[in-house]
Amino acid sequence: MHIDGEHKYTLKFTGDTNRVIDAILIEDLAVTFHRSLKIKNIPKIYVIHQRSKIYYVGYAGQPFAARLKYGLNPKSSKGYAGYKWKNEDEVSIIIFTFSSLDLGIPYNDQRLFVEAVEAEVVYGIRNRTGRWPEYQNEIHFNNHNTTEVRICAEKILDKILIIS
Repeated sequence: MHIDGEHKYTLKFTGDTNRVIDAILIEDLAVTFHRSLKIKNIPKIYVIHQRSKIYYVGYAGQPFAARLKYGLNPKSSKGYAGYKWKNEDEVSIIIFTFSSLDLGIPYNDQRLFVEAVEAEVVYGIRNRTGRWPEYQNEIHFNNHNTTEVRICAEKILDKILIIS
């Protein structure tokens, strides 16, 4: 698998309890998410930041708007309170998509691969900056295809550590 897309947005919020997305912006213009972010089973890693502070690195397999909605407005009775960064007024987001066209790879293996990349990115942030992402509360680490995972993680780190 390889990274096949990179998408940058700014999220602005309104409301106190529902944290409704007011606008998704690219260069101050309201837009909708890129079509590859609307497709289920295209693995995604997203990095939430504000200026030079990295808040969170996450994985999504579902359409990205659905992942955001769940994290911003959790309805779980199992104690999940949603994203810890959801009380910010504005955040920037970089979303990396991975090729899901590797037809010989079962979806579960793709998920394990991208979750391993997510963990390496979080660890790489800690290793290079001396700090974990501000609101990171979990990572899904494993030893899935470590060489290729590290190559993908380094590509992401090289792009996101420019902001920090």
